[in-house]
Amino acid sequence: MKSLMKQEYKEEILKIAQNKKLERVLTFDLEKELNLLDKLIKETKNIFHFDLNLWLKKEFKLSEEEDVYFTSRIIYYLNEYAKQEGKYYELDKTVLYRGLILSYSDILLYERVKGKIIILSSFTSTSSEIKEAEFFSRREKSQSFYKSKLKFSVIFLIKNNFKKDWISNGIIISDLDQKNKNGKEILFHPFSFFYVKDVKIDLKNYKADIYLETVGKKEILEEKIKFGKEIKYNEYEKIMEVK
Repeated sequence: MKSLMKQEYKEEILKIAQNKKLERVLTFDLEKELNLLDKLIKETKNIFHFDLNLWLKKEFKLSEEEDVYFTSRIIYYLNEYAKQEGKYYELDKTVLYRGLILSYSDILLYERVKGKIIILSSFTSTSSEIKEAEFFSRREKSQSFYKSKLKFSVIFLIKNNFKKDWISNGIIISDLDQKNKNGKEILFHPFSFFYVKDVKIDLKNYKADIYLETVGKKEILEEKIKFGKEIKYNEYEKIMEVK
């Protein structure tokens, strides 16, 4: 995998391809890695979270097999960590926040699917505190930032829907980082489903608020998909489920 990455990135070798600390926990031995869950997820978060999202967004293109294989391992470990440590985010009707800077054309993609269900293909880090999202979206400097970068200040407001017999896609990882003192950090799996409730665009101040809602599930769908099962949306229960 590291060889493929060096070919792909050439001079721009990303952190994951050169970090020796990660190699000590990423052994590709399932039993050993399960004994290092906390450390593995912490290194994932701190070392190559950004890089992995570039793969998933296809801004960089590894072989699809390596991409899917590596991502699926991380999802598996996150689920194991959440089950063992009780770290699934299960607070119903709470709002989580994510701050980004996006082009106007990217914002319009959400505008076009308002009222529909979408999949976010990357790891989606959110916070229980809106101040975190305001910081990362440059909310207070949206006008000056647009003039220099031609990007909008965007805040995602994600309403978490949860019932007792559901399995959450959100995992609390803030406890793994002692530096995080601004509320809880919740990480959503790649390929999580969200309902696009509304999109509000302020063209004058170059900012936008995108309102999403999580879509529930009662089982880990990946375990069924790998055996060829298909999934569908249950409109009555508002969950994704196996056909």
